[in-house]
Amino acid sequence: MEWLAEARRDSSIVIRTTACPIYTLILKKGDIKTKHFSSDVLKRIPYYDKECAAGMPNGYITILLNGGIIPCMLLQIKLGNIRERNIVDIREDSPILARLRAREQLKGECGRHRFRDVCAGCRGRAYEPVRDMLSADPGCWIP
Repeated sequence: MEWLAEARRDSSIVIRTTACPIYTLILKKGDIKTKHFSSDVLKRIPYYDKECAAGMPNGYITILLNGGIIPCMLLQIKLGNIRERNIVDIREDSPILARLRAREQLKGECGRHRFRDVCAGCRGRAYEPVRDMLSADPGCWIP
């Protein structure tokens, strides 16, 4: 990710990553700009200037082909189905999304990390090994 961030400085394409809120943290920490694009292009990254966007108010949710709704393509926790309930109601009333949005509840390194409120790690990657979406992101390498 650090190599990609540096490559972005001179890249003629927009380099984005999936499931890595740490990438935008690296861009911001290193004050990495691109000479081919305005800084507004960075704002097109769903979690730029935000932490993991899964289910966040200004983030996104994923709608599956069968109408099922999950917080993110990498966080496979069922929130409901748009064929059974209004998407706005699901998004606003979900106890799962309420827990995701309460970043002070993050556990382990993510909960104690100095960039907790800027990054928060990838909640999907955190969920997979231990089935706890609030656990530490095992893919984080920033101390």
